[in-house]
Amino acid sequence: MVLLTPKEYIGKGYDEVFKVVEIGFGYGELLAYLSGYSDIPIFGVDISNFSFEKAQGRLKDRDVYLIKADGYFFLKYMNSPQSIRDLYILFPDPWPKAPSRRLINVDFVELVASRVAERVYIATDHEEYFEEIINVFRNSGYFEIEDWDLPISTKYMRKWLSMGRSFRSFCFVKKRDSGYGYQRALLSLEGVFLDLDIFRGRDFILKKRETFESKGSKKIISYLYCEKNFTFNYYFKVQDNYLRSLNTCGEVLPPNMRILVKGNAL
Repeated sequence: MVLLTPKEYIGKGYDEVFKVVEIGFGYGELLAYLSGYSDIPIFGVDISNFSFEKAQGRLKDRDVYLIKADGYFFLKYMNSPQSIRDLYILFPDPWPKAPSRRLINVDFVELVASRVAERVYIATDHEEYFEEIINVFRNSGYFEIEDWDLPISTKYMRKWLSMGRSFRSFCFVKKRDSGYGYQRALLSLEGVFLDLDIFRGRDFILKKRETFESKGSKKIISYLYCEKNFTFNYYFKVQDNYLRSLNTCGEVLPPNMRILVKGNAL
């Protein structure tokens, strides 16, 4: 098992590598299974510290890579078109009280239809979400639906079955590409600072949140970046009106954040 930051993932060129990906790997059961069969690199993506703690013991001797990142951001800004052979998503949160927060929606399927070359495998225990997933994939025109039997037992699957609940698993086979473009995430950002309080782009909003004064002319400034399916807070050091991104955890930035540096038009 290898742990990678997003910056290492892109810096090593893995965004161009043909691979298998699981988004939301939980306890790592599926990644452990796939590592015994796949002939190409396997990557697990999760945003939860708890998942990393639980999965590392199971995967320590497995040939897999783990990246801490938001699933939507990972697909959009960290993978080139057709670079993912198979994508797995097991038991995504159905957000029953806030369906708008669900990972799988029309925009997501449009993105997946560019990044995935062959198949998408999904399992869910939530009947309403099952119907929604089937409909958005079917109506997209990019995939055909096939039955799929989940080959392993996961913690969440066992939990639902013990509660008397059932689950659905299915496969979507790619039949045509969506043509969704690719702008690689920025490894860093620096330049003459364009001091914006708020900027509204065509599909994003950038808003200054906090400014922390330091000695002399040095400041630490945080910006909240929002897209329809992604929100994150980024920190920058500004000194003598010159901005540098603080990639303290190896994070990368959306390309739209170039607007903070003078001379960068979107």
